[in-house]
Amino acid sequence: MGLLLALGEVASAQTLAVQPVAHPISPAPQDHAQLCEEEVEEGTQSEEQRTFCQHLRRGLSCYDAKQYREAIEELTQAYRLIAAPRILYKIGHAHRRLGQLRESRQYLSMFLTMDATVPEAQRKKVHGTLRELEQRIAEEEKKAAFPLRPRWRLGVGAGLNGLGAVLLGFGIPGLAVDGACVHSPPIPGAQCPELYQTTTLGRGLVIPGALLMVAGTITAAWPARNRTEHNAEKSPFLAKKE
Repeated sequence: MGLLLALGEVASAQTLAVQPVAHPISPAPQDHAQLCEEEVEEGTQSEEQRTFCQHLRRGLSCYDAKQYREAIEELTQAYRLIAAPRILYKIGHAHRRLGQLRESRQYLSMFLTMDATVPEAQRKKVHGTLRELEQRIAEEEKKAAFPLRPRWRLGVGAGLNGLGAVLLGFGIPGLAVDGACVHSPPIPGAQCPELYQTTTLGRGLVIPGALLMVAGTITAAWPARNRTEHNAEKSPFLAKKE
């Protein structure tokens, strides 16, 4: 009996000896962001992880403070150290807040492509944001191709053209009748006693009228300056919360 008990103890010891030692599993890249928000035992993080967490915290803090350019810079530094896909989500929305629609589309698309663990509800929400970005980009490109001129310029141009047309309407007939007989002589073939002297008046009306019409045409037809109309503070689309 004692022999059997001894053999059983030996077998148990051998079984324990061959069991694999449990090692802590390194977090997946997308879990590093969460790791930085938890209390970690001092000395367990590598230098790379500490630097990563510093940039990440600063980036998120800048984002919350609406300092989106600084947030992009810090989050990009963090992503270069550890490619955590969820950082791309914040970078994409920071670009969106700045009105940089194409950059926002790029980073949000990368986020969906690189992170397969995104919850379905969030994935649908990001897809909706991407569709809105596509619409805004298409509208921006359309406006860039056919920029709208300011209304005040169209009004001023039309006014100048109208005034110029009035002056030309009086000046051209004045030049046309210059030198013509005011009253027909009583005897046919006789010299006209009085002629129209309207050259000075005609020129005084035609020249300013022509200049006004040229100025009006240039004012109305001058190409509009292309500029981004998406303002992060004024646009209701950009003000939406993530």
